[in-house]
Amino acid sequence: MRGTLGQFFRPFGLTASAAVLFSLLAARTLSPSLAALWLRPRKDPSEEVDPNRTGRASRYRHVLDWALGHRALVVSIAIATVVAGLALIPFIPKGFIPHLDRGEFLVTFQTPLGTELSDTIAVAEKLERSVKSNPNTASIFTTIGSRPGQSNVGVLDVYLKPNRDMKTIDVENVVRAALPSLDGVQTTVGDVPFVGSDTAKPLQFALLGADLDSLRSSALRFVHRLRGIAGFEDVTATGLSDGTPFSAIEHVNGHRAVQITADLSQNLVVGDANDRVAAEARATLPPSIVLDFGGTSA
Repeated sequence: MRGTLGQFFRPFGLTASAAVLFSLLAARTLSPSLAALWLRPRKDPSEEVDPNRTGRASRYRHVLDWALGHRALVVSIAIATVVAGLALIPFIPKGFIPHLDRGEFLVTFQTPLGTELSDTIAVAEKLERSVKSNPNTASIFTTIGSRPGQSNVGVLDVYLKPNRDMKTIDVENVVRAALPSLDGVQTTVGDVPFVGSDTAKPLQFALLGADLDSLRSSALRFVHRLRGIAGFEDVTATGLSDGTPFSAIEHVNGHRAVQITADLSQNLVVGDANDRVAAEARATLPPSIVLDFGGTSA
């Protein structure tokens, strides 16, 4: 695994491997030595206890005799148990980091390229007023130009009151619905990154295709469908703008691509979102368009 996920799982893999190797070493050296030292026969034969006479040993022998006499049934039960365990996999939520009630979240916004700094600040002030109107908001720390060389990008770091009645994710949903719709401004509301400063959205994928017009039209329809599905929030696509040509032509592994990202509501985890996106892709995209997951989704 690459990226942040790989960094998390690598120590677990090394630890498990080391534990098994040391366990093997102990089983082949220390355990036999201690057994030879401690497990010595009793000197007085009268002190010997017949293990077959003890209650626990007798019950164990009875179960063992039954199991050896019904081998086919025992093997069938074992196989059925494994199959039942595998059948539970679709019901297990799949994700990286769950929504945490940290009392803090981010509102990221982007104005059109070339926007004057004063205009970007004005947009930030409008968003601040909207967020501050929520009674759960304690304070806001705003950064303009959060990305190097991009004065049209800003982040509102929102801190919530400790004695609030709503969870952080619920406040995010309320704030998202109340944000003003500003011409040409893209806004997203999401959790504070669990590690580092990466503010990437949890759902990330790309649509790949050779024909630019087909890719663009398919991506526009696909984004429109995703925005109508409950649980998908702040769906955005790079390189697309309704009614206008591509603002940029992106490539993934040498193929023309449209990058699509989205935030997820509380009731939707990354694994389920991936499954829904894949199902929509199979149902709506032409064979010439390929779906490629990236980031945490991958």
